[in-house]
Amino acid sequence: MTFTKQKKFSLYDAILGKEVLFDTLNGKIRVQISPETQTDKKIKIKGKGLPVYKQENTFGDLYITLKIKNPENLTEEEKKLFVELSKLRN
Repeated sequence: MTFTKQKKFSLYDAILGKEVLFDTLNGKIRVQISPETQTDKKIKIKGKGLPVYKQENTFGDLYITLKIKNPENLTEEEKKLFVELSKLRN
């Protein structure tokens, strides 16, 4: 049986990559988020989902959907930096 969760993380972590701690039914696990990860990416964690009916000590898979949380309340300096980054990309 599968289980799906959503996890929000920062734009910076999505771009640079980071090890993230996730809560599962069996405790916490560490998952490496790859650099340049896009929102709605799904990660499959085998055997960390819901228990399988009538199968003792057997668990389905956990699917984590990654959601990027964009920064809010940017300062003028931060906005200028984003403008500079966008110029580099064009």
